[in-house]
Amino acid sequence: MSILASMVKYGLLLTPERFELRESLADGTLGKQSFILQKRICFTELAPAELSAHCEQFGPFAIQWEVGTLIQMGAVPVFYVPLRETSGANDGIATSMLSRLGDIQDLLSRLESLERLVQQMHNPHETLNFPPNGVVAASTTCTVSDARNLLQYLQAGIQPVAALTATVRYMFGHFYPTENLSYTGPLDYYRQREWRILANIVNRGVPVTDPISQTDADAISGIDAAFFGREQDFPSGRLTLASECHLYRTFRGRHVLESASRLVVPGHAINAARELLDKANLKVEVVEVERHAA
Repeated sequence: MSILASMVKYGLLLTPERFELRESLADGTLGKQSFILQKRICFTELAPAELSAHCEQFGPFAIQWEVGTLIQMGAVPVFYVPLRETSGANDGIATSMLSRLGDIQDLLSRLESLERLVQQMHNPHETLNFPPNGVVAASTTCTVSDARNLLQYLQAGIQPVAALTATVRYMFGHFYPTENLSYTGPLDYYRQREWRILANIVNRGVPVTDPISQTDADAISGIDAAFFGREQDFPSGRLTLASECHLYRTFRGRHVLESASRLVVPGHAINAARELLDKANLKVEVVEVERHAA
């Protein structure tokens, strides 16, 4: 009920998660350690008959959306990849694929840095030198004019490099391991048939989700301090999970919960759930899980 109350007050919560990649190289060593950071809310594709078993693992409350509605809200199915590697076998292909995608993201980020640097320099004949903490090279024999011509050629007829970088980051948000044998059985994640809505997506120039305020983050942390108070390394520093969440508040001008088909709760909670929604003037059907899953 506390989680439902927070959804009524704030909308849907998109939480960050980070998982590690490290590919095996041809010489038997491991490549550089890479991390994929995802900030998302997850949905599971279920038939009503599957709901009881799902509730045993994830809790007795469920919110149902039609798939068509979720797609309109920005949801995309997860791309599951096996990240286990066996010596002498070929099951490291997915890890290598994601590592190369990470290299592409780094390359595009360097092009972004180059473009920003060129925009700040006004003398076209000046030699282009990179700051020590910027791109790998410290200096070049390339002039500002040469760099502008090269950037113009590279981006001719395609979206700006910043949009390409953002797209690669967006793609990373939809990859997930088929399982994590430290916590699940084989193919456990894969069998969840997950869809996701990611933070930082923009529709016609308008952000779909909002970064959480510190006040709201503190309030949400009270639901599960052990989870939301956990610190993690983010690009902006070492922060708590709560402080890096996003909120999906509205869809088509209404509270996001009103886009749901129904709220499914245990029989003993049905009156309290209806009362909570009624007080917020939210029109969502509430049904008993025992009947819905029959």
